[in-house]
Amino acid sequence: MKTPKASNRPSLLTFAFMLVLIYSIAANPEYVFAQRLSDIEGNFAESEISMLFARGIVTGAGARFFPARPVTRAEFAKMLVTTLGYGDDAREIQNYSGAFSDIDGHWAAGYITEAWELGIVKGEGGRFYPDRSINRAEMVAMLLRAFNVKEGNDGEKSQQVLEKFRDRSWIPVWAAPYVAAAVEKGIVKGTPEGRFEPLRPAARAEAAKVLAAIAAKKGYIYDYFGLLTIADDKPGEINITINGSPVTFRLSPDAAAYKGEEKTDIKDLNGNKVFVIVNNEEVEFIKYIEE
Repeated sequence: MKTPKASNRPSLLTFAFMLVLIYSIAANPEYVFAQRLSDIEGNFAESEISMLFARGIVTGAGARFFPARPVTRAEFAKMLVTTLGYGDDAREIQNYSGAFSDIDGHWAAGYITEAWELGIVKGEGGRFYPDRSINRAEMVAMLLRAFNVKEGNDGEKSQQVLEKFRDRSWIPVWAAPYVAAAVEKGIVKGTPEGRFEPLRPAARAEAAKVLAAIAAKKGYIYDYFGLLTIADDKPGEINITINGSPVTFRLSPDAAAYKGEEKTDIKDLNGNKVFVIVNNEEVEFIKYIEE
């Protein structure tokens, strides 16, 4: 069984590696940025969706993301596999469907098989049900397996963590340790009414939010971290000082900038240390996170 690749996107990179990294990103079709999504403005997961879109982890249809639409098991498997850096591997095994009996010819067969090899997904009776909406319990379990977050082994402790949820009896026994660990680590939350809703289909925005949060912490999202400097006489360019060395990047016309969860003008981040995503040698996403 494969193990998830170590992230190749640490927060701080030396200048010596920068050109190599930029070249690899530009050459990787997973990271081709498309036009900005038109239906995520004001969404509770707007910054996370923009982040994953810039990274090439999620896509839209006709410039729309459909954030409220339930995410399928196949879609979430692809999101996880792509985040971990196995997208190329998945495409190479697209025609192999031996892991499950119901994925032959499916558009995501390679991603599902790759996720199975990584130990991220499991099926029922040899079937995966790729087009079935993923529920919140399944989403949490797949997420924790993908990023090697250890689920709770202490049944009594898990029950104590889950005690606050009014619908805890609806959490499947197999999923309880995963849900408890995710709640305890702040990866997921319940509703204001005190429910976890384990069997409710997870929306695409919801899946993007939890995936982006843990992937960013694990170092799988950003390319660079450094001091942002914008010169008034050089429109379309920004400087990022990384490990003391200023580097100039072109700014994509569709670049998105966020201060925490709030969308902002890139100029408002001038003079701050920011996290950056680069595609085709252009900055596509900038985020300032208050320490």
